[in-house]
Amino acid sequence: MASRESFDLAGVAGELFVRFQDAVTRACPTGPDRQMLGATELARELGLDTKLAWKLVRLAEASDPLAAAPFVPGKGGVQIFAAALEAYGVGKRRIDAVRSVFAEYLDLVSIHAGSRQAFDSMVAGFTQEYRERIDLDHRRMAFIGNSYLLGVQARVLLTTHIIMPDDRRPDGRQVASIRGVYDLRRLREKVPFRFNRLYALANASEPPKATPRLAIDPAVRGNGDEPRLPLLTRYCSQPLPEWSVIPSESVGYEFRLVDGAVGNAGVVTCVTGEVLEYDLAFQENSDKTYFLFTVRTPAEFAVFDLLVHDDLVPDGEPDFGIRSEVNSSLLGTPPQESDALPFFGEVMPISATHDGCELDLVPEYAAMIDEVFSRLSWSQDDVHGHRVLMRHPPVPSSMVCHYDGAPSASSE
Repeated sequence: MASRESFDLAGVAGELFVRFQDAVTRACPTGPDRQMLGATELARELGLDTKLAWKLVRLAEASDPLAAAPFVPGKGGVQIFAAALEAYGVGKRRIDAVRSVFAEYLDLVSIHAGSRQAFDSMVAGFTQEYRERIDLDHRRMAFIGNSYLLGVQARVLLTTHIIMPDDRRPDGRQVASIRGVYDLRRLREKVPFRFNRLYALANASEPPKATPRLAIDPAVRGNGDEPRLPLLTRYCSQPLPEWSVIPSESVGYEFRLVDGAVGNAGVVTCVTGEVLEYDLAFQENSDKTYFLFTVRTPAEFAVFDLLVHDDLVPDGEPDFGIRSEVNSSLLGTPPQESDALPFFGEVMPISATHDGCELDLVPEYAAMIDEVFSRLSWSQDDVHGHRVLMRHPPVPSSMVCHYDGAPSASSE
């Protein structure tokens, strides 16, 4: 046998599943058109459970053989199928062909994966058919598991960056950053939740850069003597969530949600908004602009909006993706290609106008954008961008948008 380093799992598994499909198809009864029966008819004809018949049909009909992996029955299912074929009068050679290829399948799983679950995950990486559904199923299960383990979950996590010219500085940019955690609930008592500060990064080798910032909502600006979370009070749950200030080695301080009730009795929504200033000289040696939305809380949905004034949009379309933060020493550092994860988010064009940025998941979102532009005396005309929406984003990960050139922003 070839060494594991040189073993072509995709090729060997693909060839095995072709033979598996052929064995099942040849063994099963056919209709008048000599095609394999559908799941309901097959279940009735062979006396099988409908779910087992459905698996057999999906296995046999997968256009990409590797996509058949999730539909292979277990040992008990294959035994039932073989017994039903025998009772139906199918020849021994055809039944033995099913048993033989299934035994090969079990050997392949045992040697190269150790478990059926691991094997299915490995094979899913080689195929595009059903890939998005398989990916979503695993992210949904991870959401449920992480919610239990971490003791906290949210319905929607939101980050919006609005990049505008700074009329006071020719090389400057103003970035309005809106971040929201909607319907955050604890599943256990005294589970901490932190709202991290925004920071800028030139590259992974330099520490986070402090940037001048101003709360968008005047009601929370204070006098500068003590840190205050820059809430957009109108769009938070009422009474306003309470936060304490805790020290942070990387960015000075962060905000922690004060302990509250478990479940819906303690559900909160928190939305912040602040304006940060950037200087193009900060990244004069950088050839990429990265805008990242780092996800550390299990959520049903993550929404990442990037709105850029037309005068500032670089040539070409931005690239979108998602990357793992497992290997990052500092969350939100410029992404490495090796950390890229399968990306099945929805990407759609948006604008800063009320009708151009409506969000069904957050009905008040368009009104909030209107208010942000009004408070900052910015025009919503000539501001366009993109929205990335992802169900059950992996934790920890960063949704990434990057252009060529200009400064980066990282949001957690």
